[in-house]
Amino acid sequence: MKQRISEYLRFMRERIADVVRLHPVETALCVLGAVSSILAFECEWRDERIVRILAVPLFFGVALAVNLFAGHGPWRRIYWVVWVPMIPLLLWPGLKEWIVSSDYALTVGVLLPLALLLCRCMRDNRQFVSDAVVYLRSAVIAWLFANIALGLFEAILWSTAYIFGFADADWVAHLAFDAMIATETLGAPLLFLMMVDRWAGALCTGSRMLEVLMNYILTPALILYAAIFYLYAAKILVQWSLPVGGVAYMTFGLVLCTLLGRALQELLEKRAGAWFYRWCSLIMLPVVVLFWAGVARRVSEYGLTELRVYLLVCGGLMTLALLLFASWRTGRYLWLCAASFVVFAALIYVPALSPRQIGIRSQHARYERIARSLDRIDAEGRFVVAKATLADTARVAEYRQLFAAMEYLQSEDDDFLASIGVEGCYSVYALQREMLPHTLYDRVEYGDRYAAEEVATPAYFECMLPDNYRLEPDPAYPVLYTNLRSWGDDGYRIVGDTLRVALGGRVLTLSCEELVKHQLTRSGLTAEQLATCDEETRLRMLDYSDDAWRILFREMRFECSDSTGCRLYHAEIDLIRTR
Repeated sequence: MKQRISEYLRFMRERIADVVRLHPVETALCVLGAVSSILAFECEWRDERIVRILAVPLFFGVALAVNLFAGHGPWRRIYWVVWVPMIPLLLWPGLKEWIVSSDYALTVGVLLPLALLLCRCMRDNRQFVSDAVVYLRSAVIAWLFANIALGLFEAILWSTAYIFGFADADWVAHLAFDAMIATETLGAPLLFLMMVDRWAGALCTGSRMLEVLMNYILTPALILYAAIFYLYAAKILVQWSLPVGGVAYMTFGLVLCTLLGRALQELLEKRAGAWFYRWCSLIMLPVVVLFWAGVARRVSEYGLTELRVYLLVCGGLMTLALLLFASWRTGRYLWLCAASFVVFAALIYVPALSPRQIGIRSQHARYERIARSLDRIDAEGRFVVAKATLADTARVAEYRQLFAAMEYLQSEDDDFLASIGVEGCYSVYALQREMLPHTLYDRVEYGDRYAAEEVATPAYFECMLPDNYRLEPDPAYPVLYTNLRSWGDDGYRIVGDTLRVALGGRVLTLSCEELVKHQLTRSGLTAEQLATCDEETRLRMLDYSDDAWRILFREMRFECSDSTGCRLYHAEIDLIRTR
């Protein structure tokens, strides 16, 4: 037993020595990251130094890719100085903003894996897929083994601390956290390098589990899903209509899974449904047509956003992959990987091609087009904030698209409202509440649920009492009732077309139709003028009086249409005075 443990220790020392010898720069970067992270925790750094540590994984991946590409040939000189650009990057003032942006996440999550796959320049498809499996398996196993060792260390540490009574000591918690940092930033990467070296150039073979997954689950599901889209395409041809916009995301998922399944076929000896993957370029042709038709409809209706730009790019790469694999001569994963690397690098680092900027420009053009059609932009280019009128009720769809574009622009630029001359509103949501009457707001906000009501094109208006507004004492109505409730037997409510109010054991009733006519006549308004009247006139609408009582309403909501006239459908009472 003692000899076996010594053999294990000797084996680990040799493997670690090989990693240091073959990957000196990567090892040094891992040590730098571990030491910096521990210092950040122990010294309680609160400045940009913490963010700068996150640049270490980027250079670790770059150094590994250059190392694998260069080997021991003349390109090895580049590997020894690959860390030099790290110095000006760490001194760059904009590093913090870049690291917390999506550009850094895409660089580490997309460009680095693609670079690792490209670095060996492997044209053979089976070897290319095997390399990808080696990287993935090495990363998973390294993380798993490192964290199992960490868990055992933590268990021993805390158990010992509990048994001997020093579990509350600060150094125990600090040691446990430092061990976690060292494991994730030093132990796991070194294990990953060790396994990559061990399996470098190996041809992977699929296990029995992978055969079952591919042959009996994934492949039949993909064939069935493709058949469903064929039926949907036939339906579109018969009805001569456009596909719904959301079909683009579904077709993209189908083609992506098909290409993944085609790659995994390289690892299998028994291949059920091989014909499907061999002719996938032709089989997926109608699906790709559906994808581009759905994308075209989505973009034409809602414009481009950052996510839709990436969808377009991924759709282009998907189409390129199907074209490449239409022939066995051109079907190389290496070329597809190279094209993906170039395209994503251009999107991330060429300002003119930035998906975020493209989305902002598209949504700004959409905002201007819709706002001008609604007469919401004045001669100086400022947005016109005015209450919606009767005519606006028939343009719910345009208002919905207008506010959707404005919300996207505000999410990307906090100063958007100020740039279009809107002062005093902190959000598009608040602006929407201010501009739209209650029910029109519901139609714009909740969409198709209110589409059926738009056939009659009714208009909705509301009058609301300002805060802390009260009537002056009126000798003609000396009895005052306040804090009235809008429910129960001792309160008020609208029943049918009648306002019923229970006061001190008696019930007073008032016809809503007569109430509306009385208030419109008293204010000198017609139903069409109600939407554009001034604040003083709206306050007169809220103040009702007759021979028996005087009512001050807190809120009144009206529905006006050509067929029913002007109808009161909601009211809230602030106070009542009686004789």
